[in-house]
Amino acid sequence: MPQESIVHTLQYRAVGACSESDSQLTCRCLVCVIARVRQNQTLPCAERSCKGGLAAWQMERLNAYVDQNMGARIRTLDLAALLDLSASHFSRAFKQSNGIPPRVYIVQRRIAAACMMMLTTQHALTEIAYIHGFCDQSHFNRAFHQAIGAAPKEWRRRNQEVQIPLHTRPVPLMLHGEYVWANAEPG
Repeated sequence: MPQESIVHTLQYRAVGACSESDSQLTCRCLVCVIARVRQNQTLPCAERSCKGGLAAWQMERLNAYVDQNMGARIRTLDLAALLDLSASHFSRAFKQSNGIPPRVYIVQRRIAAACMMMLTTQHALTEIAYIHGFCDQSHFNRAFHQAIGAAPKEWRRRNQEVQIPLHTRPVPLMLHGEYVWANAEPG
């Protein structure tokens, strides 16, 4: 099946599932993510034959490192050294596995973590920006708007108005370099 028809089918099924679902926010996010994939027309490595990419354990190690150093400067050289690879080999393998370069992946992880913090705390956006490694609120606003399609303040306001219990609110998760939204399991 051609890639475009797969993505189109996913989008059609997501819209159909949303009409039956109670969680409007989750559905909106799902449809938006599928629309973004449709714009990019790239499938992750797991969905196509992929040689020369990173192993699952390497991605787990990278994710842990990025999460632990969210507020610090994270360079491609540091990530490559973490896996004992050259920077060029690492960059090529990373893009082969995820479909995006490491710097884009890091920004996406930072934005996903910032979204979760905006939903669960009342911290100022400036503080959230610094905690997640953005140099100032303006940089955070630009990156957030580019990734999500709305300003952080507006996104926060709209999503805090939705009356969904906290333990069932969508949680941003990274999947092959793209964030997706999944319901959190009750703790």
